[in-house]
Amino acid sequence: MSLLVKIEDLFTEAAGDGNVKELVSLLEQGARINDTDKEGYAALQVAAKKGRDECVTFLLQEGADVNQRDSDGFSALHEAAFWGHDNVARILLRHGADKTFVNSEGTTALDLAVRHGNGVIAHMLSEGHSVERGFY
Repeated sequence: MSLLVKIEDLFTEAAGDGNVKELVSLLEQGARINDTDKEGYAALQVAAKKGRDECVTFLLQEGADVNQRDSDGFSALHEAAFWGHDNVARILLRHGADKTFVNSEGTTALDLAVRHGNGVIAHMLSEGHSVERGFY
């Protein structure tokens, strides 16, 4: 059994913990913004899942792919919609998250928001208001 922990795993863990300072440090040590951990998740997806607004914003500013998907087709927007993180969904949409992506089961972020009772996100996704109009 190896005790070696990959930098990608540390990076996604820091994102999930909401630790921007650690993300900065790991980037300085060579972590790459869109690499995935041993589970196949990128830091942006983990931060979105955990509702870490500050980390989501930081990662996007550093060039994270807002539409990166895991092996099941889930994007960060899918995660925010599933877990009901309104602010994260808003940030992702402002950065160009694609609302039309479907996962491997054919499910959109809107489908997940509705299914899990996350009405604010469902409204954001269904209304189609533009960032310029100030909805997001």
